[in-house]
Amino acid sequence: PSSAASDVYKRQTLKLPMYVGSVRAMVVAGQDGAYGNAEKTAFVRTPLMMLSTLPRVLSIQEEITVPVNIFAMENQVKNVTVSLQASGGGVQIVGTNQQSLKFTQPGDQLVFFTLKTGSKTGKATIHLTANGSGQQTKETIEIDVRNPNPVVTLRNSQWIEAGQSKELSYNLSSSSANNQIKLEVSRIPSVDISRRFDFLYNYQHHCTEQLTSKALPLLFVAQFKTIDKTEAEKIKTNVQEAIRQIYGRQLPNGGFVYWPGNAAADEWISSYAGMFLTLAQEKGYAVHANVLNKWKRFQRAAAQNWRMPQEASGWQQWQSELQQAFRLYTLALAGVPEYGAMNRMKEQTGLSIQAKWRLAAAYALTGKMKPAEELVYNVETTVNPYSSMNQIYGSSDRDEAMILETLILMNRERDALQQAKVVSKNLSQEDWFSTQSTAFALMAMGRLAEKLSGTLDFVWSWNDKQQPAVKSAKAVFEKEIATTPKSGTVSVKNQGKGALSVDLITRTQLLNDTLPAISDNLRMDIRYANLNGTPLSVNDIIQGTDFMAITSISNISGTSDYTNLALTHIIPSGWEIYNERMVAPETENAAADGSGQSVSKYSYQDIRDDRVLTYFNLRRGETKVFTVRLQATYAGNFILPAVQCEAMYDVNVQARSKAGRTTVSR
Repeated sequence: PSSAASDVYKRQTLKLPMYVGSVRAMVVAGQDGAYGNAEKTAFVRTPLMMLSTLPRVLSIQEEITVPVNIFAMENQVKNVTVSLQASGGGVQIVGTNQQSLKFTQPGDQLVFFTLKTGSKTGKATIHLTANGSGQQTKETIEIDVRNPNPVVTLRNSQWIEAGQSKELSYNLSSSSANNQIKLEVSRIPSVDISRRFDFLYNYQHHCTEQLTSKALPLLFVAQFKTIDKTEAEKIKTNVQEAIRQIYGRQLPNGGFVYWPGNAAADEWISSYAGMFLTLAQEKGYAVHANVLNKWKRFQRAAAQNWRMPQEASGWQQWQSELQQAFRLYTLALAGVPEYGAMNRMKEQTGLSIQAKWRLAAAYALTGKMKPAEELVYNVETTVNPYSSMNQIYGSSDRDEAMILETLILMNRERDALQQAKVVSKNLSQEDWFSTQSTAFALMAMGRLAEKLSGTLDFVWSWNDKQQPAVKSAKAVFEKEIATTPKSGTVSVKNQGKGALSVDLITRTQLLNDTLPAISDNLRMDIRYANLNGTPLSVNDIIQGTDFMAITSISNISGTSDYTNLALTHIIPSGWEIYNERMVAPETENAAADGSGQSVSKYSYQDIRDDRVLTYFNLRRGETKVFTVRLQATYAGNFILPAVQCEAMYDVNVQARSKAGRTTVSR
């Protein structure tokens, strides 16, 4: 907007991107309730114009043909030279980087260049220039080069007593540009901080539980280690973004939903998201008071109205108990304890181990240690493993981390240190990561690091080169090590009074995905067909072909119904997703359930530029079919990434296809 005095002529300049066609310019002026308007259509063209096309993303080790359309708009343009330059992201030009065109009359012609990616990832910049008859036009395109293959993380761990030394070795299996080596030394039982935070930072699913789990541990990073300005800013940005997104998941009644668009609040998620917002506010982040007040009203009403379900099974009763105990804990944490509901629950007979410990935490937060001690007197601190198919996103690892937090709140430091060893063992031995167990474990260990005093005191060397000695009051020291050479050793000598936990973590991303297909309790079948349903091979597909990827998932466990399954379908760089939501209203996504009733096929679907993420439940013996409409848009040879389906809270339920390659031919 701009302003001008009466009877004053004013010129406004607009800068247009590379564009061929016409535009309509519209001007509206107004003052004191009076207004006027004018509009004009104008052609956009210069004697020489250029229009190129690239996909939104490229993958490593691919080859793509880049079409460049040259427009000669006037008779004077006869001979045109087109050149291409590429930099960054490991992108190289195959063949010539310059071509010539000859025009006998105004019109357009296509030229093609070939680009090839290597093993590097990052941002590539493509510069295009066309010159002819005294005219010049330029275009610059930035494109990300990704590695769609799985990440492999290995961990070498040692326990070093005071005055002792240990040597740890590493060997990177590939030359990936994303390789990483980190040394982690801790004076508390190992938190496996590098792998855990790396997992949370890169987690791609975004339900409310996972949004919260990604951000919650970030509130406690400063308790573990020294963080520099860059990392502090990254943490702040991530926490603020999580807070912003969680706002959008709140219903008018104050509860929070699991997926955007859900009509009913999820009880556990409402407690979990509210707990995070409360802790974020404690740590100095701005949290909207209205959001918290609505949540507190929702929690208090639910706590006051809760009754033990009498007709439910023992499995359902146990979950209901823990729901209520966790809700009471969050109200105490928010400074509005519901004492009546707490006291009524304390008198319930037969409460589970988890409910007792969580209710004890609620009492401890309010300073009432006597009832807290009475609740957990002689109660076990270990939890037997149980099915992950529950309504509280629970696991024995998560529950043992919650018990650790309770011991810290009750000032039982010796018992807390013993429990921390259990949690540390869970963190280190668990190859698969649950967002819920990871978040609670890191939060509890962060509270422990804040509580226990001590000093890190050690010297270390890398490949026989002495490094600066470390003396710090923080609980964890973390140092990234250069990835060249690909193998080496790190030696650590403990000069302090207590034992040290030392981890050497290597992270590498496969350049070639050679992992086999997997079928654990799920069967996955993928086929491709044209729009008429005729089977189609994607080994070599003609550019411009519209087709469908049809994925069927079957529950073959024979015993269990599965909830919170995630189907991840990453698309080759040369294909594009045809998002039918953009051209027509979304119709009810339903399938026959065998009884003639119509049931929802998926709970939520996230369509991104390069992948489709579908979330759904699957009953025992049930099969669901999901279809993605695609187009083979860009010519070249591309990675065909593996398609994966997994239960987000159970490592024993997963299916995965074998990765391959696809060619799109002109």
